[in-house]
Amino acid sequence: MPERGGEGSKVIATVLKISTDPKISDAIRVGYKSDAFCQCILKNIASFPMIRIDDGLIYIGSRLVVPRVGTIQEDLFQMAHDSLGYFGTEKS
Repeated sequence: MPERGGEGSKVIATVLKISTDPKISDAIRVGYKSDAFCQCILKNIASFPMIRIDDGLIYIGSRLVVPRVGTIQEDLFQMAHDSLGYFGTEKS
């Protein structure tokens, strides 16, 4: 295995795609209706060039906006932890 940064070394990046139960996506969409930040985004979307809506879900760049309602955020962290293991607070 080549050393990092050494001559002839290669950097390999991986992309992780997580599929979730449609119920979670639905809960996120419903959560947007009562989250003040999400409502601000939706009412002023033209002011945010990095924001897109795909299938009713809000993305800033490539990151999904998760509303702060109910236990959605905690549920997502728990699912990520259960499937990927602990990946540290810096990456959370």
